[in-house]
Formats: sequence, C-alpha cells, structure tokens
Amino acid sequence: MNSTTDLTVSVIVPVLNEKKYIKEFIESVLRQDFDKNFMEVLLIDGISKDGTRDIIKNYCKKYDFIKILDNIKKDIPNALNIGVKNAQGKYIIRMDAHTYYYPDYISNCIEKIQTGNYQNVGGPTAVGYKNRMQKIIAEAHYSPFALGGGKNHNINYEGLADTVQFGTFEKDYLLKMGLYDENIKFAEDDDLNFKIIENGGKIFITPKIKFIYYPRDNLISLFIQYFKYGMWKIAVIKKHKKPARISHLVPICFVIFLVFFPIISIFSKHVYFFTLGVLFLYIFLDLIFSFKKNSLYNFFDKLILFFTHFIIHISYGIGNIYGIFKFFKKSFSNEQNFQKHEFSKPELEKLQKKNLELIINFKKFCQKNNLNFFLCGGGCIGAIRHHGFIPWDDDLDVFMLREDYEKLAKIESSENFYILRTNEKIFTGQSFTLVSDKNSTLIKKEQIGIKTPRGVSIDVFPLDGCPDSKIKQKLQMIYACLFLLFTTRVVPKNHGIIAKIFGEILLNIIPSNKLKFKIACFCEKQMSKYKIKDFKYIKEFCAGPKYMKNLYKKEIFESCVLKKFENTELPVPIGYDEYLKVAFGNYMQLPPESERVNSHDIIFLDLNNSCEKYKNQF
Repeated sequence: MNSTTDLTVSVIVPVLNEKKYIKEFIESVLRQDFDKNFMEVLLIDGISKDGTRDIIKNYCKKYDFIKILDNIKKDIPNALNIGVKNAQGKYIIRMDAHTYYYPDYISNCIEKIQTGNYQNVGGPTAVGYKNRMQKIIAEAHYSPFALGGGKNHNINYEGLADTVQFGTFEKDYLLKMGLYDENIKFAEDDDLNFKIIENGGKIFITPKIKFIYYPRDNLISLFIQYFKYGMWKIAVIKKHKKPARISHLVPICFVIFLVFFPIISIFSKHVYFFTLGVLFLYIFLDLIFSFKKNSLYNFFDKLILFFTHFIIHISYGIGNIYGIFKFFKKSFSNEQNFQKHEFSKPELEKLQKKNLELIINFKKFCQKNNLNFFLCGGGCIGAIRHHGFIPWDDDLDVFMLREDYEKLAKIESSENFYILRTNEKIFTGQSFTLVSDKNSTLIKKEQIGIKTPRGVSIDVFPLDGCPDSKIKQKLQMIYACLFLLFTTRVVPKNHGIIAKIFGEILLNIIPSNKLKFKIACFCEKQMSKYKIKDFKYIKEFCAGPKYMKNLYKKEIFESCVLKKFENTELPVPIGYDEYLKVAFGNYMQLPPESERVNSHDIIFLDLNNSCEKYKNQF
C-alpha cells in the first residue's frame, strides 16, 4: 500500500452491534472498482457486544487498508468526527453498515466531487429488504405520503437538493465547517447539510451513485427510529431557526390536531365537521397511497403499509413535541465544533510576515496622522528578547494612550487596512480597536457569525489614567467590567461562578443590543475619564480581566524607544523593562516547551484573499 500522503479517499463508517449487516457491507466495499492503494476504510465501533468487532478484526488482518477505531461515547456524530480526524485521505466518504454499495459507488462519488462545484455529493436513497416486513417498510420510504416527497427519495432524480444520505466531502471543507455537531445526536446529516447550504454550499444528487439502504424490519423499531428523528429535528430547527422544508412541520401539526380537535369538536359543530373532514381526507389519502402499490400483491401487506404510514407520521410528530420540551432551555450553536487551525512552520512564518507588513503600514499611518503607539504583550517581549517575533507567536498587539486612541477612531480607514471599533453600526465582538488587513482572511473561533471585515489584525488597546483614591479605583474597575460585558456581549469565562451568573443576568434582562451599546459607552466614559497627565498610574482595562489589575507608573509610557524587530524598527515603551516585569514577571526566560504554542483559536486563514470571498461561510 502507498504512503498515507498518497491516499485519495477515506471511507468512514460508524458501527454498533451490526453483526447482521457488517459482512455484506465490508464485502460491498471490497468489490469497489476504486484502487485500494488510494483508499482506507475506517470502521468506528461503539464497542459492539454482538460479535461485530471480531468480524471487523478478521477483515483488518486480511486487508491493511481496513482499520477499526473505538467510539467510547457510542453516538454517531462522535464516531464520524473520530473518523474525519483520523482520516488520511483528501476526500471523506461517509458510509453506513446497514447499506449495500454498488461496485462503482466510490468511483462515481469521487468523479462527481472532483469535477463539479459541489460541497457534498451522493445518490438518491434506494431501499432494499430481506424479509416481508422490511419490504413493506421499504415501500413506505418511497411514498411521498409517508416522507413528504424529498428529492433524495426519488431514485431517478439528478440535481441540487437540500440533503443527501451519507455524502462525500473534501476533508478540509468538513474541518472548516466544524465537523458534525456532537450535540445533535440523531439528525447529524440534516444539520451538516443545513449548515452547508446556509454557508453558500451546494449538495448534488445523481442516480449514478447507487446504494441500497436496509430499513428497520419491524414496526416497534420503526416507531423508535422516527420518534428520534422527530425529536432531534427540533434541535436542528432550533439551531438554524427554521426547518429545511415546510413538510417537516406537518407531522407535529397532525398530532396536535388529533389530540385537541376531537375534544374541541364536542363544543362546536363547525369544529366537529372540520375534524371529520380532515380525518376522512387523511384515511382516504393513506388508502390510495397504500393500495395503489403494485409491488405489494397481498391485501394484508397493503393494509400493514396503511398502518406503517400512520406510525411514521405519529412517531415523528410525538418526537417533535417531546423535542420541544426536551430542548426548550438548550441552546445550539454553529461554532462549537470548529477546529483550531494547526500551523506548519512555513505557514506561521508567512502569517508573521503578513503581520509585519501590516504593522509597518500602520506605523506609517500613525506618523502621517501624528499618533503614537507602543508594542505590547508578546510583540514587546519579541522585540526585546528575540529582536523580532516570538518564534511561535501569531499576532502583534499595541498600546495607545487614550487621547491618541480616540483620535484613531475618528480617522478613516487606510487603503491597506480597516480601523474597526464597535459602534452603533458595526459590532466587532471586541472591547478594543482592530486594525484589520484588507487583503487577507483570518477567522478566530469567537468571531464566527460576526459580519465585520476579518483579516490579519493588530489589536489596539487603550491606556487610561488611574485615580489615586482606592474607592475611585474600585468604581473604575466596576465600570471597566461592565464595559467589557456589554461591549463584547459575552459572559466572562474562568472568572468565578458569581461573575458568570451576574453576567448572564445582566445580558438577559437587557435584550436590546442598542441599549447594551449605550450602557457600554456610558461605562467606557466613566472608566476613561481620569486624564493620564493628572495621575501617577496607568491601567489597561480593555485587554480583559487578566490584565486590568496591572498598575503601571505613567513614566513607563511617557515616550517610546525604537527597537529592532525583524528587518525594521518598532516603538516600545521607554520603560519597557518595568512594564514587562509587572505584566509577565521574568520575561527574558523562555517558557517550557509545552507552552511554546500560539494561543489564539484561529480556525481559518487565507493570506491572499479578502474576507469578502468568504462572506457567508463564517
């Protein structure tokens, strides 16, 4: 077998107690006409107890491209994420052990995703059977009356769709989209496909991609399956704020109708006749769609199909209702599974070069507008200790005295960068000003969903005067904490349960973002009203709770001194040694190797294209 760098395809398969189906599934994979030297099969097992693991391990011994991975959590989304993270191939093909795949399945999937501008491709769901009851349930899967007529259930359909069973993706795209949401336990495909479409992606179905899915083979397991579908569909709807199709809402309406309208009809003739009419129409349509099935010859089989339709509708609708109560207080977010971007050394060096270009442009801009700034944090340490970037650092931060900071906010952005600060029109999610490069894209985890331009950025922190009175210092600190809360609109983490509860209460009792901004402005005004020239000390409030307690003598920042930084010179505070000792202690000592990592949760980086290119993707 070739090295992992040559792999094209990684097949990922969640399995749990699949003894009845696993052999046929693996054999269908072995019959694939795709070159086995360029593929791997990852079977992610939820610690099966029925002999499934032994069967898989026997195949692993015979074929080195088949591997077994453990899924201790047992649920499907976790299994799929384990598969993607361990995959070596460029493309991910999700498969299911309950399914038989035609020999050209993988080849057709790869051909379509390589030649078309699609983010997910697959085939329509063809349903098979191995016994009489499974055949009846299979017929229900083909019925538009049972499942609402989705395009993925039409075995002859070719074109764009809102979802597809299983799917084929580029691995990098799945990572960028944040993988499968592990909080959505039983509708993970729907959620991922919803997210793809929301972010401007396309899902394509073609009948050339062929497989046969084996449904449940008894009505009890069918009821449980569709109850879970209905329950978790509510989670998907709550997360995305709308259903993928209006037809998804029909079963819950039907169940509510069956519960309430017969009771109301006791008190109203009009409701009584309306209820009879709806019930008659439902029974009539169910009979039509059940008894016109020519593939079922037996009268009793068609009668069972009639009840199968009803079970699908009722179980799904009851699941919807249960889901409303179960997830009433639970929130679902699109951001939770985005993966931190791990930088290679060359990639980090390119990012540092872009940061250097940006700060050189910013330096020229400040000189032109008579503004002063100082390198701070890791940039300042880098200038003194390394005469450039700390080798593992990925950004640069600067201080500005409050007077220059306010002047900066009033100047228009340059041709090279945006000057961004939360105001009535834009929300950056930060308590400080961003100087953001116009020709690159850098997305941090906390920036997902924020619509302001997001490129490689310099964080600009204001420095404020600190009053001598201890009481006024405490009041200033309170205003600073409130400013951070209302300007970022995020409850502080890792600062104690009291801060968390207090923050959540304040943000929830003031739902208006406009009012939050006004409160933030008031707090910032109170926090920054002490002029530096009138007091002995300076504080950095906007860098967050970790640093706002630091107290600096104002002489540290009375002027700047230029220090070598890579191939240029950049300003640091005249009292840089005292500043760095107060903020970081023995800053000249290197940290342990385990801590020599970049600290920002960057999930996406493109140094060559503006964030306009990715406008709807984050």
